[in-house]
Order: sequence, then structure tokens, then C-alpha cells
Amino acid sequence: MKKAKMTLLLIGFLVCSSLLSACGGMHSSNTICAKNLITDKCITIPIDVYNYADTGNFSNFTTHLSFSELKKELESTDAVNTAINIYNTLSTGYMKLETASGDFYVKYNSSDNGEYNYSLFADVGKAGEFGEYIYIPFYMLEEFPNSDYPAYATPFEGDVYYKKFFDINDFAEYYRNKEIYDIENLSDTTLLITDKSSGYSFTIELFDDGMFVLDEK
Repeated sequence: MKKAKMTLLLIGFLVCSSLLSACGGMHSSNTICAKNLITDKCITIPIDVYNYADTGNFSNFTTHLSFSELKKELESTDAVNTAINIYNTLSTGYMKLETASGDFYVKYNSSDNGEYNYSLFADVGKAGEFGEYIYIPFYMLEEFPNSDYPAYATPFEGDVYYKKFFDINDFAEYYRNKEIYDIENLSDTTLLITDKSSGYSFTIELFDDGMFVLDEK
């Protein structure tokens, strides 16, 4: 793993436990939902879960399904109508759901006595406390400071990790494929990424020691 430092507020994970309670608390549900805050498009997946907390932007939930079992369940539902990609092992557990409403992730968080905790969210975050919504390549990230429950990982400031086999070209390709950004290589290790419609821009810089910095411009 390579060590990374990001100043980055993950909008999908803004709530704390008190806010989750205000949203109806933990309960059972026959669907899980999430929303892309850039496009306002939502995904709703028909699946029985419990300890469910829906913020409107993302969902935390518990099932008796293991990571592999949940993958099979998601593959069998019509709501997820295109491919499901597994990006890493169960230890960091991301499933990318490529849907008609855009890309979403199911992230494995933890398990205990046959209960498995997950989160469902779009690949959207926020660059800095007062920045704009931007796309974040979550599948390139290896670990968060607190991976047990993403709602507790905000504000997202501090050490994170990304997979060592990714480089600046992988980040450039990710943002270029979103089709809403102009990508400029400022150097062999630095990208300037600009939203075509708003003009909002941010940089991504990689360092020799593995540090990764995302800054607003």
C-alpha cells in the first residue's frame, strides 16, 4: 500500500450517529437507496436488510449475506441492470455497481457473528469543507482511517491509503471517462482537473514517497 494524504470531505459520509437516528434510526427495510449528488440520480435496490439507516445520499445496512453472497444477490436483481465489478479483496471490499443511474459502490465495513455491515453510495465526494461535489475513485483507495463505519470518518482529513499499482495516468483516465472534466497534466505527477460547466478546478498530485494530495484551486 502507498500512504496518501487527502483533504477531502466525503459527502456520502456526512452524518454521525445522532443524524442517523434523526433519519429514522436503525430499522429493517426491503430496499437500499443512494443518490448521486452531482447528477441527482438515485438507485434503489430491492433487498431485505436490517440495522438500516438511509440518509437520502447513502445507506448503511446489515444483512446475513457475506460479501460473495451479497454479490450474487445483487447480480440477480433487475435494479442493478449492468455489470458488478469487484475491485479488491474482502479486507477492503468494494463492489462497483454500474447502473443506468451511474456508478455506485457497495463497501464492506465489518462483520460479527454472521452479521455483515455495508454501505451503499455513489462515487461522489466534496473537495474540502467548502468545495464543490466531485467524483472520487473510491476503488483506488485501500483503507480509510475508520473503515468500520464510514459515517464516522468525517471530516475526511488525514492519512488514507491507495493501491500501489495505480499511478497518475489511472487518475487521469478515471476523470476523463466521467466526461464532465477537462484534464491537464501539469507535470508527470500532477493533474489539474476542471469542471467544464462550472469552471471549478482541483489538483491531484502524487509524490515519490507515495503521498497523494488533493487540493482545491
